[in-house]
Amino acid sequence: MKFITRTSLALFTALVVLVACKKDKEDSISTSKTVFLTVIPTLGTETLALDTPYEINGQLVEFSFFKFYLSNVEVRDDEGNVIVHNNGFPILVSTEGIPKNIGSAEIEVLHNLYFDVGLDSLTNHQDPITATTPMNDVEMHWNWNPGAGYKFFRMDGTVDTQFFESHAATDLLFQEGIGLSVHDVSTSGTEIEIVMYMDLSNALDGILIPAGGEHGDTNFNISYMNKLGTAEPFTIE
Repeated sequence: MKFITRTSLALFTALVVLVACKKDKEDSISTSKTVFLTVIPTLGTETLALDTPYEINGQLVEFSFFKFYLSNVEVRDDEGNVIVHNNGFPILVSTEGIPKNIGSAEIEVLHNLYFDVGLDSLTNHQDPITATTPMNDVEMHWNWNPGAGYKFFRMDGTVDTQFFESHAATDLLFQEGIGLSVHDVSTSGTEIEIVMYMDLSNALDGILIPAGGEHGDTNFNISYMNKLGTAEPFTIE
C-alpha cells in the first residue's frame, strides 16, 4: 500500500492552489474595450476652423464661435441592443475635435451609432449653475432668459463682412433618433475610435445666412436644425 507523505500532500495542495489562482487571474482579465467618439465639423472636405474665411452659398463667412450639443449617444449591435452608452451625458462639439469617452463593452463588431442633436426637454431646462460639464458652459445657455434653456447649436461670426449670430434653441428644435452605420469601424485593440464628420455646407445647402441675430426657433435656425435631423450632414469614417 502506498502512503502520501505530509510533504507530498503539501506540494500537491500548493500546486492545486497555484493552478486555481492562475485560472482565476486569467478569468479576471477584462476584454472590455473603451469606445471614443470624435466629432469633426467640416465644410465639404475641409475641417472647419475659427477666424478663417469661407465661401458658403456665394457668401463670405467667417466663424468666431462654433459649438453644438449631441445627446443620448449610444452604440447598438445588429439586433438593436445597446452595447455602449455614455449614461445620457451630452457631448459639446467644437472645432477642436476632441475624442469623447462614450463607454466600454466587450465588443467584436459595432453596428449602429444613435444620437440626438440638442437636448431633451428635461435636460434643456436644468440649472446651468449646478450642472456638471458640459452643461455648465454659460456661453451655451440663455442666461438672460432661463426659460429658453440651452443653445443647442451656436455659431457667431461675419457674413459678407456683417455681424451674424445663430443661437438655435427651444425644445422645438430638438432633433432625436439620428442613426448612422458604424459596422465598418475597426474594433481591434483595447480602444475604439468612431470618427464622425458634420458637414456644415451640407446642413446649409441652399440656405443663406442672414446678418444680425437669429435667436431661438427662427426660420433660419429651424431650417438647418431640421437638416441635421435627417442625418445627411453626418458621415462616419
